[in-house]
Amino acid sequence: MIEPRMRYPNIMGRTVRIVLIAIGALGLWSSGAVVSEVAAQDSLNSQLILPNLTPREVEIRGDLVISFPSLVRQPLIGFNPPPRVPDIAPDRMPYVDEYKQSGDDLPDSPLVKPTPPPVTSLTSGDQSFGEVEATTGNYFNRTVRIRAGFPVSETSNIELDVDYHGSNGNEVFSSIPDVVNDYDTFEGRLDLNHSSRSFRARASIGGYSDAYNLYPVGSLINAPSFNLTPDRTVNGFGGELSLGTGTASRVQVTSAVGFGQYVMDTDLQSSGSIPDMLLERTEQNVTGRLGVTFPVGNASIGLDGRGGLNRLDSGDADEAENSHISGGLKYRTLIGNSVELSLGARILAISITEGSTRDASYVAPSFRLTLSPNPWVDVYASNDPMIENNTITTVTRSNPYVIDQPALEPVVYPINAETGVKIYSGPIRVVGRAGYQVSPNFKYFRRATTAEISEAVEAFSAISYSDASILSGGGDISIALPGRLSFTLGGKYRYAQFENSDDPVPYVAPITGRVSLAYNDPNSRFAAEIASDYTGKRFVDRSKSNELHGYSSLNLSAIYNVNSHLGIAARVNNVFSDDLESWENYLQSPVRVAAGLRLLW
Repeated sequence: MIEPRMRYPNIMGRTVRIVLIAIGALGLWSSGAVVSEVAAQDSLNSQLILPNLTPREVEIRGDLVISFPSLVRQPLIGFNPPPRVPDIAPDRMPYVDEYKQSGDDLPDSPLVKPTPPPVTSLTSGDQSFGEVEATTGNYFNRTVRIRAGFPVSETSNIELDVDYHGSNGNEVFSSIPDVVNDYDTFEGRLDLNHSSRSFRARASIGGYSDAYNLYPVGSLINAPSFNLTPDRTVNGFGGELSLGTGTASRVQVTSAVGFGQYVMDTDLQSSGSIPDMLLERTEQNVTGRLGVTFPVGNASIGLDGRGGLNRLDSGDADEAENSHISGGLKYRTLIGNSVELSLGARILAISITEGSTRDASYVAPSFRLTLSPNPWVDVYASNDPMIENNTITTVTRSNPYVIDQPALEPVVYPINAETGVKIYSGPIRVVGRAGYQVSPNFKYFRRATTAEISEAVEAFSAISYSDASILSGGGDISIALPGRLSFTLGGKYRYAQFENSDDPVPYVAPITGRVSLAYNDPNSRFAAEIASDYTGKRFVDRSKSNELHGYSSLNLSAIYNVNSHLGIAARVNNVFSDDLESWENYLQSPVRVAAGLRLLW
């Protein structure tokens, strides 16, 4: 139903219109006044912006979410439930296939360790090196030393080593003129070396010559058939070939074979009753060695063997021959960072044929234990069984005055034990050691008898062998002093005793020692050393018929390099000593002075 619209009287309508017109006129007037006022303000402040009063509709949309804070319960330690035990079916079988890493089936890597560049390629120019020294002095004593090396290729070189010593000697006896102790000794060796990652080799050849006289004979004999100063010569040559694996091989192999021939001859008599065959001896020897070392985990196992055959020919029917062989097995391992242990055993065997045949063999333990509790202390204990091979050259180097027919045989040491300690503390180094040796055929020198040489037995030494033991102890101390100085002091005590006998071991000095003071220039242009050696008293035979007094020697040496190619060398030996008697009736030369030049390249 539509309601009818309300009608107002006309008078009311007119009234309303009049009122609205009046209100509108008033509003326009007021608006003009306001605008005029605002315009005046704009002239004062143009930055004023009027607010927008237009009505707007704003709609807010969203979901009402009401949240309240909640408490999270923390677990209590010690009240957790026990671990769950998994349920395993009774018919379940564990994984029993062979363990194999995923890369086991891959082939070995073809890569190898890079080969370091050879030394000759690190610098340019000729890489040969050498040192030649020549000196001379009173009694026309003279020395020549040569050390030189010449590269053949990047992996091969040649090395030369020559030593010569000589002297015209001094008059030994004031009562016998023209008796001098002159000598000439020459030794040279030439080596051809090859070294690569897979192979090493060395070929050596050398010669030896020693000529001197037995000058005490003239004062000990009156037979006119004997020379006053008999001349003796020891000449010979030898060589060795060694082969081995290089550094790239995990299994290290070393091998060598050598030979030598030497002749000792003495011109003892101009004419006499001693056959020449008893004044000459020829020796031929052959030696060999082989060693293999292969890794086993963090350890290594080594096998080695060595031997030799010596034939002594004196021109008569009684030829002598001796041989020796030794072999061993060694296991070496590291225990932690401070212990190194080596365990093994060796077999030692000798055979001697001189008139009759004697054979002997021994089995002895071999070990070495090294403890390093800290970087400056090392403690070790070892037993190294060995065989000492005696030849004409080794004997005459030790004692040049043996008879012409010395008994030569290899010496066995089943017990060759040593223990010691090494201490390093800044510039100080201290070494203490003690040793114990047992030999069933210990070699010692003694005065010869009339059965071995008919005349002048006091001028000759002979060699004997006997069951003996040696207990020794000693040490060294080295100190690096300020000013590039270094001081060294060392000594050794030996107590040698025959089995079931109180006889002294001839020519074994119980006390020996050495002291030295050296200086080295920081620029390597000057070096000097003063050294003194002491040798105690010793008997010449087991019967104590003569005791040689102890002696000390004082030696001085200095080297000055003028430049990198030229130097000066000087030596003074046997200062303040005129009666140095190493062997009975053989006095060394008094003070000797020598100087010369050194050439370097």
